[in-house]
Amino acid sequence: MKNILITPEELRELIDQSVTEALRRCQPGKPPIEGPEILTRKQAAEFLRISLVTLNEWCNQGILTPRRLNSRVYFYKGDILKAMQGPSAEEESEPYWNRPHKRNRPKGRRSR
Repeated sequence: MKNILITPEELRELIDQSVTEALRRCQPGKPPIEGPEILTRKQAAEFLRISLVTLNEWCNQGILTPRRLNSRVYFYKGDILKAMQGPSAEEESEPYWNRPHKRNRPKGRRSR
């Protein structure tokens, strides 16, 4: 086995080169995968500056569209921004409070 003599300065330089190359291979500058920004009920209420009760009422009235994942409720920030811009041209014919909601729609069979 051969002994190689190296000065501390040369060792430091070799380590710096190795670390720099390893970091270059990792490419930490890549942007993260982007998707819709998701808000919890509390975050959505804070974003809109309303109470959780009002948020719940807006969901029941069909103003906001909640997304469910198991038993949790989430909102897409883009959906909230669209809802705050107002109704589209096709929805303007009828005010949102007169539009049927899931709970108010007629069911397949009559309830007794």
